[in-house]
Amino acid sequence: MKLSSILLHSTLVLFVSIGVGAPAMAQEVEPKSQQQISQEKSTGTFLGSRISNILFSQSDRLTRPEDFGDDIQTTQGAGVADLEGYSGPIWVSLSARRSTLRGDDMDLDIVTVGGDVISAPDGIFGVMFQGDVSTQDATDGGSFDATGYMAGFYGISQLGSVTFDLRLSAGETSNDISNFGARVDDVKSERWLAAFQVLSTEELPNGVLLVPNGGFSWFEDRMEAYTIGATPVEEETIRYGQANFGSRAFIPISLGATQGDVILAASTIYGFGPSAGEEVPEGVRARLDLGVEFYNADVWQASAGVFFDGVGLEEYEATGLDLGVTLWF
Repeated sequence: MKLSSILLHSTLVLFVSIGVGAPAMAQEVEPKSQQQISQEKSTGTFLGSRISNILFSQSDRLTRPEDFGDDIQTTQGAGVADLEGYSGPIWVSLSARRSTLRGDDMDLDIVTVGGDVISAPDGIFGVMFQGDVSTQDATDGGSFDATGYMAGFYGISQLGSVTFDLRLSAGETSNDISNFGARVDDVKSERWLAAFQVLSTEELPNGVLLVPNGGFSWFEDRMEAYTIGATPVEEETIRYGQANFGSRAFIPISLGATQGDVILAASTIYGFGPSAGEEVPEGVRARLDLGVEFYNADVWQASAGVFFDGVGLEEYEATGLDLGVTLWF
């Protein structure tokens, strides 16, 4: 055999042994750049801050005093059902909030429209649609602008002086992101919310109504991976829950034929979940509310209130205005 043939045969054998029989060397994972780390942190804070704001922008539930009869209602313009005769309202809830989480400022505006679909002697079932617009300025110079929606249903049941409330909704957002002199538009995120509340009512002297309440809510938001400029950002999912306990006092007032209440409220909130402490507030904080509502039975109801959220938690604070309108048809 010629020397050239022997060398060619040996080379082929060596190539096959290395390529097939020998284990491949593991690829080295490139460390993340400082820009990538910074952008992923800003993305997580944006999602976490938005979740915190949306969770406590959901309408609170309560049972009205005997002014309307045995009604089930919600504050901030939420739905009402007359348990002795279906009234079928359409309701609108508006909420504007400004919050700061770890130095990043967010503005969030929410409008929710809904209506009762089924009314029975022991409760109601309705559908609702929520639209929200949020903006955040990050400490690293970046910004987020998002428009989203959620659609779902709510169910409210009353047993004596105790009311149970459940709502489920899901939707998505479109996020426009700027940083490092670059911009990327229409980054999608998917989200869903579940909330359960229990409350009771106690009548005090002078017509004052005390409404202690407690509840649990859970929110998940998953943003797809994106690239801004030359910086890749991995997909991120935030999972966060809140448990709350508090009480509201409704002090009756009257302006001629129009009745109303001054509303004082205090709540204790506990944040938890896989993302707690990283992208969303963790631990115990308090919220204080001051509001007023006016109503004309069987015609309309309007409410307005201000709040401060984040008492006792250094890393998070939020202030805002809640407005509500309910129309009976």
